[in-house]
Amino acid sequence: MFCKRKEEEEEEEEEEEEEEERKTGEERINFCFHYIKADCDITKGDCVADDRRVDQFCKGSCFTIPQGCENHKGADLFGKDQKFQCHCKNISNCRFRIHSKCKGGCLPGYKEPYCQTRKYHEFIKNESSKTNKHSYLFSSDNKKEVKPPMKIRFRNIYRFNTVEIYSNYSDATMKVTNCFDIINAGCPPVLYGEDCISECHCSRGESCHQISGICKTGCEDGWYGEKCDNKTYVNIAQGKNTNQSAIASRQFFFHNGKCELKDSNTRSDKAVDGNFDPALIHKSCAQTKQRKNPYWEVTFDKPYMISQLRIYNQMADRYRLKNFKVLLGTTLCFESRYHEHTEQVIHIKCEKPVNTKTVKILLEGEKKQLTLCEVEVLQGKEKQLTLCEVEVLQCVDGFYGDMCMERCKFCEGSKCDQVMGCKQGCVKGYYWDKFFRKCEECSRGLFGQNCQKLCHCSQTCNHITGSCPGKCNEGFHGSDCQERSFQEEKTENNLVFVIVPLVLLMVLITVMAVAIWYWKKRPVAKRDVRIPKISGNILSEGISEETAHLSGEIPLDECQSICIIMAGSSFRQNLLEYVAHKKQEEEPFNKEFQRLPKLFPMPYNEAMKPENAKKNQYKTILPYDHSRVRLQPDEISSSDYINANFICNQRYIACQGPTQSTVTDFWRMIWQLKCNTIVLLKDMNVSGKTKYMQYWPDEKNTETFGTIKVKHIETNCHSTYIHRRFFISKTGVDQDGSWTIDQYFFKKWPDHDIPQHAEYILEFRNALKNREEISYPLVVHCSAGVGRTGSYICIDILLNEMLNNEAVDVLACIKKLREDRMHLVQKRMQLEFIYDVLVENIITADYDIDVDDIPKEFSRIKQTNDSTRGSILEQQFQELIKQVKPRNMSLTSKDEEELANFNINGVFIDGPSCENQFLVTERPVEGKTVNFLRFVSENCYLNIVAFFHSNRDPPNYLPRTLNESVKIGPYLLKLVTFEDKKICIHSVLKVKFDNKKKSRIEEYLMNHFLVTIWMDRKYPSCADILKLSNILSAHQEKEVNKKFTVHSGTNFNKSGLLCITHILKDAITSQSVINIVRLVRLIKKIQPEIVPNCESYTYIWEVAEYLQKESSLYSNCVQ
Repeated sequence: MFCKRKEEEEEEEEEEEEEEERKTGEERINFCFHYIKADCDITKGDCVADDRRVDQFCKGSCFTIPQGCENHKGADLFGKDQKFQCHCKNISNCRFRIHSKCKGGCLPGYKEPYCQTRKYHEFIKNESSKTNKHSYLFSSDNKKEVKPPMKIRFRNIYRFNTVEIYSNYSDATMKVTNCFDIINAGCPPVLYGEDCISECHCSRGESCHQISGICKTGCEDGWYGEKCDNKTYVNIAQGKNTNQSAIASRQFFFHNGKCELKDSNTRSDKAVDGNFDPALIHKSCAQTKQRKNPYWEVTFDKPYMISQLRIYNQMADRYRLKNFKVLLGTTLCFESRYHEHTEQVIHIKCEKPVNTKTVKILLEGEKKQLTLCEVEVLQGKEKQLTLCEVEVLQCVDGFYGDMCMERCKFCEGSKCDQVMGCKQGCVKGYYWDKFFRKCEECSRGLFGQNCQKLCHCSQTCNHITGSCPGKCNEGFHGSDCQERSFQEEKTENNLVFVIVPLVLLMVLITVMAVAIWYWKKRPVAKRDVRIPKISGNILSEGISEETAHLSGEIPLDECQSICIIMAGSSFRQNLLEYVAHKKQEEEPFNKEFQRLPKLFPMPYNEAMKPENAKKNQYKTILPYDHSRVRLQPDEISSSDYINANFICNQRYIACQGPTQSTVTDFWRMIWQLKCNTIVLLKDMNVSGKTKYMQYWPDEKNTETFGTIKVKHIETNCHSTYIHRRFFISKTGVDQDGSWTIDQYFFKKWPDHDIPQHAEYILEFRNALKNREEISYPLVVHCSAGVGRTGSYICIDILLNEMLNNEAVDVLACIKKLREDRMHLVQKRMQLEFIYDVLVENIITADYDIDVDDIPKEFSRIKQTNDSTRGSILEQQFQELIKQVKPRNMSLTSKDEEELANFNINGVFIDGPSCENQFLVTERPVEGKTVNFLRFVSENCYLNIVAFFHSNRDPPNYLPRTLNESVKIGPYLLKLVTFEDKKICIHSVLKVKFDNKKKSRIEEYLMNHFLVTIWMDRKYPSCADILKLSNILSAHQEKEVNKKFTVHSGTNFNKSGLLCITHILKDAITSQSVINIVRLVRLIKKIQPEIVPNCESYTYIWEVAEYLQKESSLYSNCVQ
């Protein structure tokens, strides 16, 4: 009876929905869902019939896709921001304004009635019988064995929306009808409440608490409150009177199996009806007729002070909003003359608020404008204006600013202007930040009204009252330590007659000494430049107390970096101890980073000008006027603006990544400043988003940017970086005025993270230093030109000073950098990485040696150290190699995470020219071989080098005789050919893989190298290990796939040493300087077992010596 009543209720609901549809006149779209294409999978999406097979499979029930009919895009999406996808068996059963039931059922795998939740089937059993007999749920055969209480255990953890229990038995203990539901155990994503009908508005689109609706991560923009269910703004446009130039009365729609011209129903009021659906096909948008200068306008019942709008663009053909204007009455609020607004939601903020009754959105479509050509590709020659929804915002009480996102709670009197913010200033303990236009908490050491009072506490005082949690500084007393001690004042008065003459005498002596010193140094540039103290700036704070012992101020040469601070000879040891101490903290260097000034009170007026604002990729990262790069006018542009700053006396240029609108200015800057080196620190595309445009042509091609012609000469790939070389010239300038540009792209910096190892950036920097001659300024950029850019510049400055045996203060350097460009070194982890690089450089920099000096250095370190009675080499291993700590495993790469998912114990090692060239792992054992074969196959590590012991069999996946096959799970490996190369046996295997997911057999070849020279614990000769490396190199040159899997027994020693040999061979033949200590430390950080003892470290030096002698012999023969 229960199930019957439930079915009747569902039928009644369906009838109500149908009646509602008849009232609203909502038209449905016919789709075809037959499986009609070989490459189409109905479980992954809805198949659409093509022209040739529509009659055979779909008859008249679905649409075709004739040429020119493109408005079907996104038709299966619905809900706010098109978050939900229809999974009805027939998409015509989807109603796109609400979550509606699918009458015809769901696609396979989805749960009725809404088709928005997945079905999960578990094989569940209950062990309730003492005789160890199993009772199976959903089984009618063993019904007598089931006795309450019943425990159901699942193999995984699931979030359930509905649990349905079906049974066909009944006994005295447990009575179950045909079916019943256990409901409301959870809601679909972004919904909450008992009925799962309330929508979450959490930040980043995350789900809220299923019952309470509380958001852990805060609210999304525009919402506030504990449940994020209150809007920070009011949309005064909704439901108001609208008009537009002309309605697009008829358009192509899919109907009755073909494309027909039909009434589009895109009136002007569709843009203010509260429906945010961006799919034009759902008839939720306003659309004008194609003609010159189309417009849309909304009129209010009274004047409002308006400064902000939000436009919801349509899903398809978003580019139609290019070159639009917004008028408040007759006042121009916004003009996108040079921008293409292709985003889904466009936020508009006027420069000044306007009191008006009308808002007009206008597209100026002049046929003569070239910028309109791309827009006119569709059908008509005129412009067409399409608006899905327009909001005119008024902030509610307590909010103000950009999209009403700022609170007024820190404003004096808790009142604020919705545009200007806190006009009367901030409450005590806060100051008004003019740049961000909000009240910020007083910096450490300041308190009171506008943060104008200075603390005199031994610990941080309260930023509001100034009260001290600890003692007052010497000479002060009181609850807020603001009163000077009387005794001190008295003492000062008594001593003034003694001190003043002494001070005058000391000053006189100092002046004379400086004058003599200056006269002796007169040929040298002025040396009176000092690091200026940051005073009078409420955002600035002193250098960290914990690093004060490392530094002391000295005069500087103008040609030197302005960021150095001298210290005693113990600086290096002090820094090592300091960093080791800070590394014990949960967030190392967090306190120091928080004390860095975020922004200096310096003007950036040029960046804010309307004609320049469009050139700023990020509105909060702007160049200061005093240090910005000023361009010279040329034949194309008279503008002198680019978002770039000179850093450290014009030694560097920090700039944002070039965009479509700034790429010409970027090359104009390179040409005018005669730069020849570019440091690039970020990939162009990250997570599907373009961070900057490719501002160089493809290899061997030439491209012109304004008047600058750029030719891409060559590209060389290395494990940590890519080196590109360009030749630039200018139209109308002789060839003698042209030059070569080197671009170095560091590819080891992951997004939202830092490089895994400091050695990577040191190797990259050394590659730059080996360039013949860098013509400064050095151009450095990432995307915004602040985080990674600032970190690299800081590292380069500090390492240069350490090279001159000068100590450094990292925080002082960053402060000085931020005076030239805001936000340089953007994150705490970047500050930590800078310290990591300095530490690694202190430990290993002294071990750089010329390649030609390897034999001499090896001979030196083999000698006995009298003080330790051991060799210098043994001492190096004990102090520099053995003590290396494995890297932080939280910094694993995606590839290593995938290794763990396959239950493979292995690591990746970079080759000379290929990132992750070697997969070093253990020999696959029984039970893990299938996972091993699956990983190497899916990731293209199909060149396998295998070490094995003399008293053990070769790998179990390797056939023994020609044409023999070995079956390992779904893999069949057949030995096709083999060759005994004395050093190893090279076998070619044909692999057949039964891919059940794709219902096909896949075939490919695998190259296998069974090593025969290292079958016991004794190290092979250097000649033999080099021969093995050469065999692998020769194979690499012939094959497209250059990745290797290297495995041995249960440790990584043999495999790792082969990789090190391969790396050393390339370094010794291609570089002039090498650092073996740094290389071994890096490898040991990746996998400690590769170099487990001093014997292994000695063997590496023996191989290096042998390689150097072989390389020299070859060079002499060639000469």
